[in-house]
Parts: sequence; C-alpha cells; structure tokens
Amino acid sequence: MDNDIIKSDILKLLIKLSKIKSIKFDTLFANNEKIDSLDLLNLYSLLEKKYKVKFKSSELAKLSSIENIFKVINKKANEKKKR
Repeated sequence: MDNDIIKSDILKLLIKLSKIKSIKFDTLFANNEKIDSLDLLNLYSLLEKKYKVKFKSSELAKLSSIENIFKVINKKANEKKKR
C-alpha cells in the first residue's frame, strides 16, 4: 500500500465526515472540538471497509490521530502479507 495515499484517504474521509477544513497528521482528535465521537466511529467503519481491516476495541484508543490510524492500518496490512 502507498503510505501517502492511505494518509490522504484518512484525511479526506475525516474532512468529509466532520466540520473541519484541515488537520495535521499528528494532531490528536481530542484536541479538535469539531471532531466528535460519532465522526470517528463513522471514520473507523469506512476505513475498515475500504482497507479490509477490523479494528479491535482495544485498538480504538490508539486511533487518536491520522498518523496513528495510518500506523495501525499499515501494521494490519503487513500482517496480512505475512500470512
């Protein structure tokens, strides 16, 4: 998977779902009042479908920024390749 494309996809989906116009990749979602928990749940669901991954409930706390979501998706993709 192309890393820049994944990050761009996450950003585009987040902008589409929330009231933000832009966000840095390392900005924590909790520090942005325009992103609410429903936006994030919708984002996670769309990303699961798009990248054919499943986020565990224990991973949700780690999905706190675009950068962190990217890391989890990338890790899951690499684990799939090894199988």
